[in-house]
Amino acid sequence: MVGSIKYGKDIYSNIPFHKLLNNQKTLKSKITRICNYFFTKHEGDALLPFRGFLIYGPPGTGKTEIIKRLVYDLDIDFERTNSGRVKLQFVDGGDIAAPKWGEGEQKLREIFKVNSTNQNKEKTLILFDDVETFILGRNAGLAKEWHFSLNSIFFHQLDSLNVTKNIVVGTTNRLDLVDDALKSRFYPFFLDLPNHEDLMNIAQKYAIAYNLDSRDLEHISNLLKKDLKPSIRNVEHLITDTVINKI
Repeated sequence: MVGSIKYGKDIYSNIPFHKLLNNQKTLKSKITRICNYFFTKHEGDALLPFRGFLIYGPPGTGKTEIIKRLVYDLDIDFERTNSGRVKLQFVDGGDIAAPKWGEGEQKLREIFKVNSTNQNKEKTLILFDDVETFILGRNAGLAKEWHFSLNSIFFHQLDSLNVTKNIVVGTTNRLDLVDDALKSRFYPFFLDLPNHEDLMNIAQKYAIAYNLDSRDLEHISNLLKKDLKPSIRNVEHLITDTVINKI
């Protein structure tokens, strides 16, 4: 099995305890509506050339977390209304790019084959994290011959995808490296860095959990203001450093 496959309800324990930020909520709501639209269509009705989403933006903005929470909510809603179940298959792009010659192609075939056997009421979001690691643009200086082989297999499998049962999501921090053919098949969403207020709201929730005081929060706030690209990940690192330094 390539990557991990879990029903939405089963990934809840891996979701951070802080709430989604405003820009994350907006994006999650939009993608949820689109998934519901296609997942509730009959197979013959889904004729649009839509295959999934490409979420891009700076590192540490919560691109992967949004999809995890989205699948969790969809699974609960589908089960509650007796509409089936929704699964997440998480695939690290590096796991596809790293193997020996031919292994990456076989892994891609396996991913799509597994999900093609979904029961009528089972839906899957296939998440390729850091998709640029194996779907490199043909004009990218880093592209090798084996990348072209992976691209060919991926697009062939993608074009035969039944989006009433399976939707693919790719995430990337390097949109400039992603193959144009992928961009043309996926609907793009940009997720920008959160603002200072949102980041401090996250820091405050961590501070309560780890008994940090107002001086600690003020120090973290000052460091974030100096950071040219402050992110959720940066907040988590600063909280970790603060907790460890106080031990």
